[in-house]
Amino acid sequence: MPVPTPTPTLHLTPRSILRAVVVVGVALAVFVVASRATATLWWFVQAAVLAALAYPAVQRMSRPMPAFVAFLLLTAVVSAFVAFPAGAQAAAVEGVNKVIQEWQVN
Repeated sequence: MPVPTPTPTLHLTPRSILRAVVVVGVALAVFVVASRATATLWWFVQAAVLAALAYPAVQRMSRPMPAFVAFLLLTAVVSAFVAFPAGAQAAAVEGVNKVIQEWQVN
């Protein structure tokens, strides 16, 4: 005759219920804080990556000039490379919008 296996039982005590509520509450709080901080954390990650990418250039440029001048120069050059195409694109879009408005009037 096979030996009967004992059936598992779940014992709920006030302490175990409180512990479960605390664990769920902490997990929910961590989720809410993380979901609200994603934009801020994303900006921080982007800044860290850009700083890591710019560090070798600033180090090389800081040999003949102070590091803060090298940083400012690098920032100006990168800004110019980003701003020029953006300005050209904005001008092109404005021109296309004028042509479309002229066609709509006629």
